[in-house]
Amino acid sequence: MGKKLSTQDKLKRARAEGYSRRDLARSFGVSVSTVGRAERGAKGTTIGAQVDQFFKLGKRAKAAVISGSTSLPSAKPAPAPKVAPAKEESRKLTPIEKAEAKLNDFYDNDKVVVYINVKGTGKSVTLGAHGGITVGAILRAPSVGEFLAAQAGDQGYEIDWDDVVSIVFEEYY
Repeated sequence: MGKKLSTQDKLKRARAEGYSRRDLARSFGVSVSTVGRAERGAKGTTIGAQVDQFFKLGKRAKAAVISGSTSLPSAKPAPAPKVAPAKEESRKLTPIEKAEAKLNDFYDNDKVVVYINVKGTGKSVTLGAHGGITVGAILRAPSVGEFLAAQAGDQGYEIDWDDVVSIVFEEYY
């Protein structure tokens, strides 16, 4: 009668039959590193029962266990897949929305110079350089974008809002 095979030898034979550590770990209900440690003969691994049951199975039964259609009785249940909590999608603010927020830092009677930085040309459009623009006038407009587009049109500029990178307000002295 032959010598009883150790867990390490049984795992080596299973690996020689073509089963990967990942396949074995999935069917035993343990981590891949646990299978690796047991394969190297580390003490304290707790997969001896699963390996013994797997080793006693026939070729078709082993294939069924590896495919996941059946499971070993001693195998731990597969861990539930971790689901990350759904993050609230933070919407990126447009330059006009950022500009509206910056305008609230000024008083209604303050005068500002507006710099609109454009991505396409890399240049900056300056509005209100001679005398400034009253913040109250900007805030009373239907929208900041419409007001700035009208001001730019008065000064001979046409602004493509898709190419605007930033809008900066500087207090006019």
